[in-house]
Amino acid sequence: MKEELNEKELAVIDETINSITMMKITYKQILKQSPPEAIVKYHKFGKFYYLPITAVERLLDGLFESWTCEILREGNVINGFYAVVRLKAKIPKTDEYLVSDGIGFAEFQTNKGASPMEFAELMQSAGVLAIPKAKAEAIKNAAKSFGNLFGRNLARNDDQSQNENDFVGLSRSKISKTLGATNESN
Repeated sequence: MKEELNEKELAVIDETINSITMMKITYKQILKQSPPEAIVKYHKFGKFYYLPITAVERLLDGLFESWTCEILREGNVINGFYAVVRLKAKIPKTDEYLVSDGIGFAEFQTNKGASPMEFAELMQSAGVLAIPKAKAEAIKNAAKSFGNLFGRNLARNDDQSQNENDFVGLSRSKISKTLGATNESN
């Protein structure tokens, strides 16, 4: 059996590699974008911007072939419930996944006027409400590490994003040159 590849077969391999490389670059570019203003919410009490869990889940559904959320740990702490999750999202047309861990916390709700530390004043459904909220916060936290599209820089007040992008690009370029890679667009 002939093991050498002809020019047509080599071209197909090159095209496959290039399309996979372009897919990775495209995903990096997509995730680097800021989220659409229409889905960004403002928390008037906490005074910060955030993405609601519905928006995060819809972005995950639309951008990735599939995604899963594994609960790694959960429990209660003083006046609330916490969850630690591992978010795993499959990049379409590749065998690659983005994986990130996140933690979320939700206070137990108390009767009106009561302190969060007054356990005798906990609402009857305090745990039932806190558990899914903590999980949702953990998913949102994990998704943030995927990129700006998931709200990574929404709560930051610094103006360093361009400096950070320049630094990351320079670092990637140096790594590519050191490894002898010719494609510096990663």
